[in-house]
Amino acid sequence: MRRMKPQGRILFAFTAVILCESSAQAETDYAGIARQALGEVIRPGYSALAETTGSLSTEVQDLCQQPSSAALKDAKDAFAASVGAWSKVEILRFGPVTQNQRYERLFYWPD
Repeated sequence: MRRMKPQGRILFAFTAVILCESSAQAETDYAGIARQALGEVIRPGYSALAETTGSLSTEVQDLCQQPSSAALKDAKDAFAASVGAWSKVEILRFGPVTQNQRYERLFYWPD
C-alpha cells in the first residue's frame, strides 16, 4: 500500500480544516434575509408597479377620450414604465399575486 507524501497529508489536513470551518460558519439568518428582501425589494417593487399601472390607466383613458400623437406617446411611455416595474417583481411567485390569477392576468393578451 502506498503512503501519502507529506505534501499530500498537509493538503488533505488543510482541506479538511477549511471544510469543517466553512460548515460551522454556514449558519444563515434566513429570517433576516426574508425581512431585508421584503423591505428592500418586494414592497418597493409592488409599490412601483401599483404606481406605474395607475398612471398607465390614466394615460390610456386620456388617449381614448382625446386621441392625439401626444396622448399616444404618453400612453406608450406609461406602458413602458409599467413593464419595467413588472419586470422587477415578476419573479415572485408567492403572496397576493398568486390569488385570483393575478399573475396570469398580467400576461393575458386578447386573441
